Amino acid sequence: FAKIRHKLSVEIMREADAGRSLAQQEEIQNFVRLSKAGIDIAIAEGARRKHVYDQSLLSHNFSEYGGLVLRFNKILPFVCCGGFNPEFSIGGEVLQNNNSGDDLEMVTLSISSYANQTYAIFGWRTDEAKIGRRFVDFFPSVDSHHSASLLLETALEYSENFSATPSWWNHLPDFKKQSLQSRRFRGMPNQIDSAPQGSDLTKFDPHLLEAECIQTLWF
Repeated sequence: FAKIRHKLSVEIMREADAGRSLAQQEEIQNFVRLSKAGIDIAIAEGARRKHVYDQSLLSHNFSEYGGLVLRFNKILPFVCCGGFNPEFSIGGEVLQNNNSGDDLEMVTLSISSYANQTYAIFGWRTDEAKIGRRFVDFFPSVDSHHSASLLLETALEYSENFSATPSWWNHLPDFKKQSLQSRRFRGMPNQIDSAPQGSDLTKFDPHLLEAECIQTLWF
C-alpha cells in the first residue's frame, strides 16, 4: 500500500520541473521515470509474494517456510516488519545481484514484543533458504550482549517499515543519531557516493543497546 501511495506522489513530481532550465527538466523527468519504473516492479513483486503467502496462510501449510528467531531478555525500543532482497549477507558475502534481471530471493524480518521480551524473526521460503540462511549466518557468532545493536542497524538498513520509541531516540547522543540516520539511508540516491559496495554491518556499533539475546532458534 505504501508503494501505491508513493506512485501517486511520483505523478505529482512530474510538474516539479515547471519554470526550470532544460537540463534541470531532463534530470527531474528522468528521476520520475526511473522512480515510477521501480515502483511498478515493486508493486508487481509484492502482489506475487502476497499471493504465495496467502496460500500458505489460508491452507495452514507452513512447511515451506523457515527462518531464524532471536529472543531478547527485554523489550527493545524499536519494531519493524517487511521483506527485502539482500545483495549481501550481514557478514559481507555476495548473495545475489539485484540488477541481474533474474528472479530474486527474499528475506522477511519481523520484530515485535511480547511478555516483556522482544522477538526478531527472519524468515524465508524453503526454496529460498540458501540466500536466507546465508544472510543471517553472522548473527550466532555475535556476542549475545551485542546482538540487539546489530539487529537495530540491520532493521534500519533493510526495512522501510521501522518505528522506534521517541524517548529512546531523543536521549541518544547526536553523533549516534547521525550514524544511525546514515545507516537508515544507506544506498538511497542522496547517499550514492557513500553507499557501500558490500555490506558493512560487521562494523556495527555494539554499544547502541543494553540487552541480551537469550535464545537463537532455527526453524
